[in-house]
Amino acid sequence: MDECAKDVTHRSKLAQKWLSEGRVVTPYASGIIDEQKLLAPSYKVIVSTDDVFFVFHPSRESKKRKVVLSEKSCTCTDNDQTGLPCRHIIRVLLHTDNMSLLHECSDYAYSIEAYCNAYLAKSIALPVYEDIVPDSVVKPSPIYRQAGRPVKRRIASRGEVSSGKTYKCRKCTGIDHNRATCSKHSASEEAAQPALPAGSSYAGFHRVAVYAPMNMADILHENSSDHDQPEVHQ
Repeated sequence: MDECAKDVTHRSKLAQKWLSEGRVVTPYASGIIDEQKLLAPSYKVIVSTDDVFFVFHPSRESKKRKVVLSEKSCTCTDNDQTGLPCRHIIRVLLHTDNMSLLHECSDYAYSIEAYCNAYLAKSIALPVYEDIVPDSVVKPSPIYRQAGRPVKRRIASRGEVSSGKTYKCRKCTGIDHNRATCSKHSASEEAAQPALPAGSSYAGFHRVAVYAPMNMADILHENSSDHDQPEVHQ
């Protein structure tokens, strides 16, 4: 809103300046017309009627453009796209000695009159916070769920300076890293684990016995061997 207010004020001053200078069209339109005026004398004119003319360049005689003076129109794309007199129309005006109609061949949007009607003595009043009244008539736009994964991080507004705090660790609450890459977290885990003995010495450590599965015959044989056998007297 602030930028719009500044822009309208600037354009209002330009309208006043151009009006006092006696301009007929805007400087932008004048620049394009001057470029076309430099190219127009190199073209030739064939008179069809008092109102219809055919204009071509000597190097491309087969490529002729039709100019209707009463309609201020030409079959070239420049005149149709810009709304300003092209080199062919200007060449016809030079041929018929009607250069006074040059600015009449321009679209009304390029005239100083149209510019002044739009911006002269115009301004935008910025809203004052104390004067803002809630309006229940204007409803917020409906929210539609978009396709794809939802955005988890807020998109910064224009002109907003990024804080640079991309990551925050859940373990140490530090920034610029997460739990997996936290140096404090990994150091505390290493300190909590018991140190393994170096080399092949395992004194003080007991290996957990691993028993292989046994069938019933082996179990009975082992139990019978555990009991004392009676002595046989001869």
